[in-house]
Amino acid sequence: MEISIKYYDPINRYSRRVNLNEWFVCYDLYKKGDYYSSFIHLLKYINPPYEIPDTSELNLKYPHGSVYVQIQANHDFYRIDVPFLKFTPQSIRIPAMRQMIEANFSSLILGQIELKENEVWIHYEDKMSNFDPYKVYDLLNEICLEADNTDDYYVDRFKLEYLDYPNVQKFTSSEMSNAKQIFKEIIEEGLLYAQYLEENRFYYTACDMLAICYLKLRYVLFPQGILGRDLNFDFLKMYENVPINILISETKARLTKLLSYDEKKMEESFFHPNFLMTIKSRAEVPRVQEFLVNAYNNGRDAIYNKNYMIGALGMYYHLYNLMDSYTIPIEFTNAIPKVFQRCSEKDWKYTAEQLFQLISKIMEIKLDEHGQVIAGSMDLGEEIVKEKSQTSSQNIFAKITNLFKK
Repeated sequence: MEISIKYYDPINRYSRRVNLNEWFVCYDLYKKGDYYSSFIHLLKYINPPYEIPDTSELNLKYPHGSVYVQIQANHDFYRIDVPFLKFTPQSIRIPAMRQMIEANFSSLILGQIELKENEVWIHYEDKMSNFDPYKVYDLLNEICLEADNTDDYYVDRFKLEYLDYPNVQKFTSSEMSNAKQIFKEIIEEGLLYAQYLEENRFYYTACDMLAICYLKLRYVLFPQGILGRDLNFDFLKMYENVPINILISETKARLTKLLSYDEKKMEESFFHPNFLMTIKSRAEVPRVQEFLVNAYNNGRDAIYNKNYMIGALGMYYHLYNLMDSYTIPIEFTNAIPKVFQRCSEKDWKYTAEQLFQLISKIMEIKLDEHGQVIAGSMDLGEEIVKEKSQTSSQNIFAKITNLFKK
């Protein structure tokens, strides 16, 4: 336990960002009553890795994870469909339909799951005159999330079949072999460190280490399908209100169980996905600083008291959680993994000081109302192009400020 945790470069990386300039075009057109053109620029704002044509009508079909999303629109109407699943004679029909009905009254607000004979679709349509960019963005987001997050569950649990499965890019044999090995190493490392911390009565830090384990698996491997769903389910259970000794024991048991995870399900969960919608919210500098304030205060106190391991693991947890939860400025996205790489398997004093230095530089940044950096630097000590700082901070804050001034 004398050295810090190991860093792994991601095999499967999520790197989507919206095109903010297109949002202002979309909103201006909406205010002018040009709803169809606004609809097109909303799709361009979403900035999927596909071309959005400027045509008099749209008939698009794009993958989002493990489902296809169909978008039809013209000056009169718009329609969103997901060819979701299909029932077979082997399907466990009634329990599956109960779950779908529940989704129609919970996770789906506008879009609805519909049964067409044995085919299950998620559907919404409306007149273009009722278009609103916020409404349609939320509509696309809820439909994509529901479909991609639950299709594998229905297939695995209730024996449905995919109705229209995208031609995804599976891991290569080399990537698959490496992913399985890293999956095992991350869990074993997490369990080893958590056991040490628990034995020394550092219970909250043991929880941090177990959470880091899940966050590293998602950061490095970004699993989809059943494995992705299982990891998310297990990770969320760490935030249940139970005694900490029980929480540690149950989390260790779940991680241990993952070491014998079904190989076929694991292989089906490892692929390089494309997404129509972004799957993480955007966090600019103020939100990042708010997210890291506890990491900064606790890290500072831990270093002062020479509790380097405790402080470092707390800062690791917050930084991995930040990257897992949000799309952050490109400067931070570049800098954090570089610091992780420098700290990999180093002594705890060096690791704690490096992580705290990084967080301190983030906390020192101050912006004026136009997004101009007036204190600190977006550089973070890394070789980052200055123009990117202007794009991700200054331009965004200036445009948002101007939007509210109108």
